[in-house]
Amino acid sequence: MCPVPPSGREELPRVTVAPKLRTPDPGEMPVDLIARLREIVALRRGRIAVEAPDGRLTYDDLDRLSNQLAGQLRTLGVTRESRVGISLARGACELVAMLATLKAGGAYVPLDPSNPVDRLRIFMEDAAPQVLLVGPDSSLTASPGGTLVVLEDPFQVGRDFPADLASVPVLPEQLKSR
Repeated sequence: MCPVPPSGREELPRVTVAPKLRTPDPGEMPVDLIARLREIVALRRGRIAVEAPDGRLTYDDLDRLSNQLAGQLRTLGVTRESRVGISLARGACELVAMLATLKAGGAYVPLDPSNPVDRLRIFMEDAAPQVLLVGPDSSLTASPGGTLVVLEDPFQVGRDFPADLASVPVLPEQLKSR
């Protein structure tokens, strides 16, 4: 632990430590991240899951928003192993997009918006995502045959879709490296 001089103590943010989750034994580990997320949501419903520059989400919010966006992604044709490009600033919205992609059965392709656009386009050509999720100020366009989704208000994504959505199961053969 790093000692803090007495004069700097009042400047430090207060940190609340949540009760520690039980770590499952390796033999009982869930097959996928989404199954583990559901367990955590059930235990920590109203607690803060994410606090980022673009917003603060409880575990319930994170689950609901990612379910709703996953529903939207499915209507756009995202299924098992579809690629979804995500070019969003690091934060709550990016996490919602990643989880939604996994819940829809897709694989996300991270495209850091701080990279030069020409470099991102090279990644896009190589990955050829079926859907591209971007923020309102992005200059990226979808791949040929792909769909561009501009997330104007990250906390209103997929609001026309159900908040409870069955995830596409992740099969063990999908987790093997190729």
